[in-house]
Amino acid sequence: MGITMVLSLLSGVALFLYGMALMGDSLKKVAGNKLELILYKLTNSPPIKGLLLVQS
Repeated sequence: MGITMVLSLLSGVALFLYGMALMGDSLKKVAGNKLELILYKLTNSPPIKGLLLVQS
């Protein structure tokens, strides 16, 4: 594995992480508090409820 392959890999990972951060920030601006509230309500349930949802 040459130095160019390592640099290409690292730059690809950096670009991917930058894109994910940019997308996350944009989603926060668009959705605002509504998305946070929805995610909180969906994940703040007892484990048995989640098990029942998977079974259906």
